[in-house]
Amino acid sequence: MKLRTEAFPYPVLSPETNEDNDYIDTAFQCNIDTSVDKSEDGTQYIKLDYSFLLSNDEIRDLIEKKQASYMLDISCTSTGFKKIYSITSDNGHVSIDIHDLYQRVVIYPLIVITSKVSDFTSKELNPEYILSSKNGKNVYRTFNLNPGDMIAFDEPTIKYLDYEPLGLKSLLKVVLDEELDEDNYSVDPNHDNELIVRMGSEIKKLWDNTKIREYLFMPVIKDCILVAIDEFRRDKESVQEKRWAKLFLEVIDFEHGIDSDASVDELNLLAQKVSKKFGLSKIKNKVTE
Repeated sequence: MKLRTEAFPYPVLSPETNEDNDYIDTAFQCNIDTSVDKSEDGTQYIKLDYSFLLSNDEIRDLIEKKQASYMLDISCTSTGFKKIYSITSDNGHVSIDIHDLYQRVVIYPLIVITSKVSDFTSKELNPEYILSSKNGKNVYRTFNLNPGDMIAFDEPTIKYLDYEPLGLKSLLKVVLDEELDEDNYSVDPNHDNELIVRMGSEIKKLWDNTKIREYLFMPVIKDCILVAIDEFRRDKESVQEKRWAKLFLEVIDFEHGIDSDASVDELNLLAQKVSKKFGLSKIKNKVTE
């Protein structure tokens, strides 16, 4: 989205500061902070705290009368997420599933008309909107506004959200599989939302021990990444439709390149490189402590 005020048949409050702006000496701004939080049922989500600043009395009056609303247009190309949130207060937060936002997230703060408005004007409009009335008195031009009309916007806030290993860990679901050898595990990439790790009875007991899991996590995550990369290499179009793939495989492909003709050993080396931060780096840090 790239907004230009000259594209609209009515005045728009923008973050620009030149003398040709539709509004003079008035402002609309939004501050966004992000954090990871957890709901009561343990679901992780991205919390976007917002704070709006609006100094225009006439536009604020429209919001108070519920004829207009603050909005946040949030999009993430890495996951395909796009949604517009209607906001009812100057301060608050929006909660979004952690799977929906990853890498570059663009947030456009807007003010949008929600019900028909007749003869809108503002004393802070640019003097170019002043007209001479029949009695010779200068008055500001008025405008009829319709639901969906965007009347104010701020510069987009761009956040780079990389909550790994939290994000990648959230993609894994470990389950007991009694049919497997007790010391073996396998990775199932055939589900849309997560990678299923099936474990035999003994290794599942070790995994459930939080002190031991840290040591198991390195080989398990490496194998998960290896299987995912191999799936991506063999059937890129199908895998790209899976939610878990969108969260990290496209980033790996962009940063390293996934060669469709790569050998198993080459894929294994790539998986080791990607998983390094989850295991080897931690082990090295502990050795040097």
